[in-house]
Amino acid sequence: MAMARFCRSVYHLLFTISLCTSLSYAAIAVDPSCAQKAASVNDALREAFEMAQNVVVNGAAQDARTVGLFFALMGTDRQYDARAVNAIAGVANYAVQPPTLTIYCDDTFIVQHPVSLTQNDWWDVRNPNAPVLVSSAVANTFSNCAVSGFLGYAILPGVIILCPKAFGRGPGGVDIIGGFRNTVQAAPLDSYNILSGTIFHELAHIAGQGNVIDWTLNVQLGAGPAYGYQACVSLAHQTAFGGVKAPNNADSLTLLAVGNFRPRFLNTKDGV
Repeated sequence: MAMARFCRSVYHLLFTISLCTSLSYAAIAVDPSCAQKAASVNDALREAFEMAQNVVVNGAAQDARTVGLFFALMGTDRQYDARAVNAIAGVANYAVQPPTLTIYCDDTFIVQHPVSLTQNDWWDVRNPNAPVLVSSAVANTFSNCAVSGFLGYAILPGVIILCPKAFGRGPGGVDIIGGFRNTVQAAPLDSYNILSGTIFHELAHIAGQGNVIDWTLNVQLGAGPAYGYQACVSLAHQTAFGGVKAPNNADSLTLLAVGNFRPRFLNTKDGV
């Protein structure tokens, strides 16, 4: 069924982006494995798209909060601001520009080297007669929810897995920022990155189709993935690469969207 779609041009200082919105997300399916959490998943999905659209529309604003967020998370070069907004526009437009995406709340179909196969890799066995070698959206290797402890992960070209840890992380167990953003305004930015942020993060990987990844920090900065506000700030300002990696780092884009969505963001040093 065709879905209604509305597109407009959004003009920024350095670039113009086409922003499309839709009355539904027909390109995105929520698997029955999410049945008990369907309301949370659908609410968080809507909020993730709302956050993406908000950045595209308001990203050129010159208020202290917006300028501070871009400086903290993207570095000093304005071209990286443009690249970040363009990447986030890919998330905002994804629902009206498929390929189809399916969200799962169970990944028991992702298994390591089934008996019938010899490769020591992860396989999608939804069709046991024709297992498919998994193509991770972020790296050549990864592991499933049980092994990794992840909040979620993305598989190209169009699968998002939400792990059990992704749910109930907000105050009082809420899964969307809209459920508490007007009452906990001074909380650290990371505390706002709950289920809707997790879905945004994984959508950024899917929309980027291999170009938006989880970058690793330099050894001098404490090697490891650039997850969380302080790590993303370090990534944007590290001397070896400057902000060049930030617009392609999923958590940097996520925190930019989350920070623009919450009503208050003043302290870019601490993310509060």
